[in-house]
Amino acid sequence: MSQPVTMEFLSCIPYDPTVFSYVNWGQLVPYTYTNWREETLSWKESCYISTFLSNFGTVRVSGPDFLKLLSKISINGFEKFPVGSAKHMVWTTEKGNVLEHGLIMRTGEDEATSYIIPFYMMYQAEKLGLNVTLEPCEPEQRAWTFQLAGPKSLQIVEETIEEDIHDLRFMHFVNKKSEGYDVRVIRMGMGGSLSYEIQGNSDEAGLAVYAKIMQVGEKYGIKRLGVNQYMSNHTENGFPQNGLHFPPAALDDPGYIEYMKAIEYYMDDAGAVANGSWSDDIHDYYRNPIELGWGFMIDWNHDFIGKEALEQIRDNGPREMVTLEWNHEDMIKVFASFFEKGEEPYEEMPFPQDFGRMGAGENIYLQNKVLKDGKVVGVSMWRTYTLYYRETISLCCIDAELAKEGTEVTLVWGDNGKRQCEIRAKVARYPYLDLVRNKNFDIESIPHFSK
Repeated sequence: MSQPVTMEFLSCIPYDPTVFSYVNWGQLVPYTYTNWREETLSWKESCYISTFLSNFGTVRVSGPDFLKLLSKISINGFEKFPVGSAKHMVWTTEKGNVLEHGLIMRTGEDEATSYIIPFYMMYQAEKLGLNVTLEPCEPEQRAWTFQLAGPKSLQIVEETIEEDIHDLRFMHFVNKKSEGYDVRVIRMGMGGSLSYEIQGNSDEAGLAVYAKIMQVGEKYGIKRLGVNQYMSNHTENGFPQNGLHFPPAALDDPGYIEYMKAIEYYMDDAGAVANGSWSDDIHDYYRNPIELGWGFMIDWNHDFIGKEALEQIRDNGPREMVTLEWNHEDMIKVFASFFEKGEEPYEEMPFPQDFGRMGAGENIYLQNKVLKDGKVVGVSMWRTYTLYYRETISLCCIDAELAKEGTEVTLVWGDNGKRQCEIRAKVARYPYLDLVRNKNFDIESIPHFSK
């Protein structure tokens, strides 16, 4: 996506001069606050706060046909979508590839609020002739989102809003106040463990609520989460992310590209770089929702863009999503190659993951071939070292007959045209994080807030 390079810090959180490095993601966000080790342990042992989503805008979609629009462009069904609830909404192209995905919340009888870039909705609304309105939420202000995840997250949230919300169900939200400002609290998150988000508008409100969260969270061991570690939890949690594990399949729809050109927000693949042994063509890195593990979300009883292609994929033995555990001895060969004189080193493996590959104006997608007896049987996406489990893992779309825990495979590490290393791996549990998940967490085991 073509974006202007800015040098602005997020204004809804205080700038910290002690942070060594920031990364430009539309706005400058901290790469790491302290160190990756304690930050990646936070959502298992205490709680993290991430402000990463605060530099992404929200959009309100409303009007008589807004549910028709959502239904047409999404694999999800919207027959049951009451006010106060949320969905993980997934859009696909006519080829069945994932174009975009993200959170959508039913904020009123005739409206919803989404954390998805609005242009595809605008494009399809015009194309289909639907009566909808799309507008940024609070255009004169800035939307912010503070994500909190870990066993102490509910206690921190309740003390921040000074109210008991033990009855808040998974993927539901409530409107509350904190420090005199209106906020929205939703029970969901990327950590896999107990997770919440606090959302609001305006820099003034963001700074006040952020300060309150940090004050409350100090006694619970809260950790600030840098963007490098934020990306780690998606792999550990088994949640493939557009823009990290796979690219958006925008080029599947030439009409959409022309629309983007017309509004001077041209989305192309110039900044998308194919890394790894999978392919040199970024289009081969597109993924469909079934192989990503989202097949259960598809409502086959409604008409949506990409339905026919996905039916064919479904009926022809799609690959399944698993986690791969990488062999320790083979990984040591990669590190040892940097001490071998006269040999080209293998592609490096930074801890905890390969986010450092990202360059200015580039989005790096790392996918590698997975082999069984010399035959390509799947594709490994990204790579993360998890200190909690002392393993290197990756998400993998693999042939269904091999998707059993313990299955031994080999992945090819390294870009095509460079020195490559075969690394043994085995199919492991999916999702890999084996702690009690948000949806199933016993909320009553946590003390209730009381003034």
